[in-house]
Amino acid sequence: MFENDAPESMTVLIDVSHRQKKEVKKSGLPSTINIRLIRILLSTGEIEVLATSLLDETIFSTDDFSYLYSLRWGIETFFSKVKGRLALENFTGKSVESIYQDFWSTIFISNLETIMMEDVEKNMNADSIPERKKKKLINQYLLMLSRTWLLKYFLMNRIKIK
Repeated sequence: MFENDAPESMTVLIDVSHRQKKEVKKSGLPSTINIRLIRILLSTGEIEVLATSLLDETIFSTDDFSYLYSLRWGIETFFSKVKGRLALENFTGKSVESIYQDFWSTIFISNLETIMMEDVEKNMNADSIPERKKKKLINQYLLMLSRTWLLKYFLMNRIKIK
């Protein structure tokens, strides 16, 4: 599947490992599954192999998967940012409620960042600043702005000044 002359799509049968067969049988799950491997050539020349349970090539063509694969980058980038920079995987507690709070507060901060950065990005795009430097400046500005704004907002609303 990773060679240029390999077929664009093929269906393969995967068996459960010998160690897992007993547990799978006990659970009532099948001991084998059919999956379809789809080879996609990226614009960079790299080959990506996708696995799916959508086996019918007449309904779900390789071109359909290529197109859908290209659409995922916005989502991948968002999740990478949320997991990495916003430290989504570092939960503040172990209860379901604390994980929900951490998740939704992370989404809130991410949305807030998007709103706050819209004007900055427009101005930076109008200037002739190299792309790498733009990203660094945006990240520095955002960190400073979000900390300042959030601290002022939450502290001023909790502390009554007389």
